[in-house]
Amino acid sequence: LLLVALLLAALGLTLWLRGAPTRRLRRAALAELGAIETAYATAGDGHACAAALSRLLRRLAVLTHGPGASEVDYAALATTLAALRAGPPPAPLERVLAAAPYSPRAARDLASEDYRAAVNALRPWLARLRAPTTAAPHAAL
Repeated sequence: LLLVALLLAALGLTLWLRGAPTRRLRRAALAELGAIETAYATAGDGHACAAALSRLLRRLAVLTHGPGASEVDYAALATTLAALRAGPPPAPLERVLAAAPYSPRAARDLASEDYRAAVNALRPWLARLRAPTTAAPHAAL
């Protein structure tokens, strides 16, 4: 009985350790999203919010597919991010990330509800992330 308990404990520890990179990735991504949301609530700068969201998603793409993955348009980036096993990024992001990170004028044309919708839609997506198996165990955002 003690041997079975030890084997179950070893199996549980192994599974817990294998999930550590995913937990770190989720925690770091959600913390950064919280900081982006706070900065937008404080300053109301849509251009900075969109640029920060774009940087976050591009870093996630780099973790999955290497440095060249971040140098693509949003459609290709969305396909790359789907490989993180959370599904494609939420639809409200497309409206914000299509032009707002690159143009202050385009950022001003969007309503504050668009930015809030993008952040609120991104939160559950980030919570479903799975760390890529090719990433280093200590990789973080």
